[in-house]
Amino acid sequence: MKIYVLIVTMSIFFHSVTAASAQKILAVQSIRIAPYEKALKGFESVCNLHVRRLVLSDYEDIDIAHEINSLHPDMILAIGVTALAKVKHIKKIPIIYFMVLDPKSVISSDEKNVSGVSMNISQKDQLSVIVKLFPDAKDIGIIYNPQKTGFMVKRVETAAWNTGINLIKKTVNTPKNVASRMMEMQGKIDLFWLMPDTTVLTPETIKFLFLFSMNNKIPVIAFSENYLEMGALLSIGIDSYDIGRQAGELGNIFFTGNKKLFNQHIDARKLVISLNKKIADKLGIKINKYNFNAFKDINESEFN
Repeated sequence: MKIYVLIVTMSIFFHSVTAASAQKILAVQSIRIAPYEKALKGFESVCNLHVRRLVLSDYEDIDIAHEINSLHPDMILAIGVTALAKVKHIKKIPIIYFMVLDPKSVISSDEKNVSGVSMNISQKDQLSVIVKLFPDAKDIGIIYNPQKTGFMVKRVETAAWNTGINLIKKTVNTPKNVASRMMEMQGKIDLFWLMPDTTVLTPETIKFLFLFSMNNKIPVIAFSENYLEMGALLSIGIDSYDIGRQAGELGNIFFTGNKKLFNQHIDARKLVISLNKKIADKLGIKINKYNFNAFKDINESEFN
């Protein structure tokens, strides 16, 4: 299966970490996965300081407070939601989180020692991509659990209002209702926008979603390339390396003395747009290659 990937303004240069720096940074990482590793490299490329790493999945029942007290770090990095939940009670050390989808579900935005970068991409930016690539799509379907991705859908509503898009929203609080909500959209939507909502994303619901997509010729817009192989037409995802760079920029703000500007909670700024042309052919959809290439900056995208 061919998947065409477009990375918007992605940096490809990696700097080395200067171990001799006087500042000590402890990176508390939830698990060892490639996106987290890339994000940490991104941080190190911008905030050129010595980083010591603690991966929570490598240890059982580790006493984080004891480890932090023994190491006396000048800053803590929380990579992933589990790591953020573990260190959020620390008040006297600056904390920068990244690779967290919804930090507000873990911490409050008024905590003065915490700053960070979420995995969320501006819904306005995502919708601008969708409108550009699918100018005839006026009715977009979304299924979500308000408790999990309601904050995202509110942002989508604002962006849709400003672009003349009609959102057809269905709420669920259990995966059992997803299929019936999908069927309620039959014949009423031009495409389906998949949210990163764990209530909606189960093996059974995903299988039904892509079967619905094929049977009704309704393209699915996903948030990760992983769903392209399952049947999504397009994904609009994050650049984990650049999220790390954003976190590094926050670190530099703190260490250069601009502590008053430290308390920031920002979204990911760069997009990775991927197209599954095989699915496009099956759905009978033609994407204007000039519209597609309008989103590139450095990399040429293949489009056959």
